[in-house]
Amino acid sequence: MLDSFLARGLGQKEAVGELLIIMSAGIETTTTAITSILFLILSTPGVHSKLQAEIDAAMDLDPSFPAEQATINALP
Repeated sequence: MLDSFLARGLGQKEAVGELLIIMSAGIETTTTAITSILFLILSTPGVHSKLQAEIDAAMDLDPSFPAEQATINALP
């Protein structure tokens, strides 16, 4: 991506600035999405209980931490 910016005439300083903006925008979007999902799960008792039961059941099958990929794939 940096090469693309430089090829279009941006100086290195401007290209690095653009990359920092793109990276921070992506981080902010991801953070907002994860925070919203967790808020909605935790503020809805039925959803939270069901999710906790699914995780507990999966961890009973494979108590290793972190969970193995096969255990994660077996979740409903």
